Amino acid sequence: MYQQQKIRLEIDHRELDENFQPGEVILQTQQNLDYFPIGGDFDQKKKAVLNEIRSTPVYKESLYFHYKVYLDETIIFQYQGFFEPNPQLRTHIKWAWSESKGMGEGMIFTPKKPKS
Repeated sequence: MYQQQKIRLEIDHRELDENFQPGEVILQTQQNLDYFPIGGDFDQKKKAVLNEIRSTPVYKESLYFHYKVYLDETIIFQYQGFFEPNPQLRTHIKWAWSESKGMGEGMIFTPKKPKS
C-alpha cells in the first residue's frame, strides 16, 4: 500500500521595525502543503512557498519571513527574506490600543522617498 509523504511548511513571521529591518517574531505558523516542487530549482521552490503565503490575509509588505519546508521530519528547503523585495514598498506598522474601540489600531509607515 502506498503512503503519501507529508509536506509541512513552518514560518516565523517577523515584523519590520522603524528602520524597516526584521524585528521580533510576532507569529509562528505551520501548515501542510498540497503541492511543493521537490525536484524543482531554488526559484521554483521559493515561488511555491510565496504563493502559499500570499493566500493569507496579512499585511505582508510589513513582514520578514523565515520558512522551512519539511518532508516528513526532514528539512528539504528553507529560506529567509523580506516578502516585499522593493525596499520602497515595505511598511512598518505601529500598534496602539484604542480604549474607545476596545481593540488595537495600526498606523502604517512607509520609507521616506529619496530626494531627487
